[in-house]
Amino acid sequence: MSELKSIVLITCISFTIRFLAFSMKLREKMPAFTSVNSIKMSNEGIFLQEHNIDPYSGRLVHSMPITLMFEKLLATQLLKNVIFAILDSLTGILLFYGSKHYLVWKAKADSEIKKKFSSTVFENLDIVAKDLISIPKCVILFYSLNPILIVTSSNDNILCNFFYALTFYSLNSKKTTLALLSITFLFLDSIYAIVLLSPILVSMSGDKFKKIQKSILLVVFIGAFILINYGIFGSWSFIEGTIGFSIQSKNLQPNVGLYWYFFTEMFDHFRFLFLSSFQINATILYIVPLTLRLKRDPTILFIVLLGIITVFKPYPKIPEFCIVLSVLPIFKTFKKYMVHDFVVFSFFMISLSLLPSLWYLWIHTGAANANFFFGATLAFCTGQIFLITDVLFANIKRDFSIYNGSKYFKMLLKVKLLLK
Repeated sequence: MSELKSIVLITCISFTIRFLAFSMKLREKMPAFTSVNSIKMSNEGIFLQEHNIDPYSGRLVHSMPITLMFEKLLATQLLKNVIFAILDSLTGILLFYGSKHYLVWKAKADSEIKKKFSSTVFENLDIVAKDLISIPKCVILFYSLNPILIVTSSNDNILCNFFYALTFYSLNSKKTTLALLSITFLFLDSIYAIVLLSPILVSMSGDKFKKIQKSILLVVFIGAFILINYGIFGSWSFIEGTIGFSIQSKNLQPNVGLYWYFFTEMFDHFRFLFLSSFQINATILYIVPLTLRLKRDPTILFIVLLGIITVFKPYPKIPEFCIVLSVLPIFKTFKKYMVHDFVVFSFFMISLSLLPSLWYLWIHTGAANANFFFGATLAFCTGQIFLITDVLFANIKRDFSIYNGSKYFKMLLKVKLLLK
């Protein structure tokens, strides 16, 4: 079967599954596990707007005005199900082509390195021709048929995942302006997306003036997008309800993040200190060291930073981390160095099985308490951290094998020549 036919078939299956799941309202039957992406909250925002009530006056609605307007324009639930099923299917296609562009670049980069070092060192470390077809197919399959995405993605999640995938595609296809536009949307939904500017700048040429231009362009895009939202809504209160909500982290509703339990147990006069520490950890703390270490491979930098964001931001969303899980096949070149596969898989399977059960026991029956649910949340976050560090160390080990293994190989050749 040709590549195009395979993509069309997978996309059709993806659309059908999502449309049926959305029509059966499976998403509404699953707990959202976050304070910012509930379908009920979006519907509440639309209802309040229709009745001329500021939806951002309370702490329920945290979607942007442009997102609320987009959902409002989709008059019927049937039309919403069709449009969002299409968007989620398109996300898989963007990940497919983004992965393909990356693998072509990686194969070319490896061939340049291969000229300097022995081919023996590259055994099972390089990308072969069949990988350019099989790996992107695995990526789109992992995203399109992921049951977690199908039953937990709200409309906001689907939009965010679409723009994450668009950023990933734009990064690997060298379409910098399109990537900046994607980050602009993501920034207003979650300010932590601004750290993804780093891999985009790294992927550009060494012209510092051009990088400064692109940074200024991002600021212009964000400013223009804020003005568009203001024009739609007619008030600046949406900034407090979206960006301010993430920074202040006042909503302590249980979710799959680490903030809510910590700040529930903490004294109020320590709040600013620890809130500042947590926000720094989720934004600027890792940018410089990771950028310096991964500057030769912006895609790995993008995936690692996205994984860190989804672990440490105040209101993480499970579907966002599914983007990271979906693109893992592109790291085939250093899979042999990843040592925590089984541990990470066990963490994810056990914690994701326990989360809805413990939520039900705690919230609905009262047979459990916050400690039970937070224990499963902690296990889920630990699994994510293990996965990110495993990817980082595997990349370092691969580089060490190539650059140092070649030295040892050349040394052995010299020894053999001397012996002869």
